Amino acid sequence: MNIFSDYWATFPNHKIFSSFNKLTSEEMWVLFLLFNPTKANPLLSMLDRKDKEKEIIATLKIDKKRINELSKLEDEYSEKILVSRAKKELAFYYKQLEERRKYIESVPYNSGNAEHKDKMIKGTKAIWDEFEKIKLIVEKEESLESQTRGNRVESAAEKKLI
Repeated sequence: MNIFSDYWATFPNHKIFSSFNKLTSEEMWVLFLLFNPTKANPLLSMLDRKDKEKEIIATLKIDKKRINELSKLEDEYSEKILVSRAKKELAFYYKQLEERRKYIESVPYNSGNAEHKDKMIKGTKAIWDEFEKIKLIVEKEESLESQTRGNRVESAAEKKLI
C-alpha cells in the first residue's frame, strides 16, 4: 500500500462518510496506519502505539496533537471503514493485544505479582492464536475480493491503482 498516494484516489468509496470526507488524504492515512489491522498496513507489526505515532510523525509530518485528535475517530473508522465482521474482530483483538502488552510492561516483576504477570503472559498466547485465525479469514476475504471471473486476478489498472 502506497501511503504517499492520494488516499481518496485509493479508496474513493470512503468519501461517502461525512465525518471522513472533511479530512485530508494524509489524515486518512494516519487513521489507516493506526487502526487498520490488515496486511495492507505497513505498520501492522508495530504493536506499540507510541512507535506507530513516531513513524507517522516522521513519515507523514503530522504532529502528535493532530494524531491524538484523529484517534477520537477510531470507533467510527472501525464501524464504517472496516466493514466485514472479521476485520472488526481483527481490529478488536489487535487493540486487546496492544493494551495487554502495555499493561504487562507496566507491572513490575516482583514476588507480589510474579504469578499474576506469568498468567497474563501465558494467557496472551490464546489471544494471539485467535488473532492469527481471524487474520487468515481476513486475508482469505481480501484475496476473494480481488478475484474475477475464472479466478483471474485483476491487474493494477483494473483495480484503478495505476
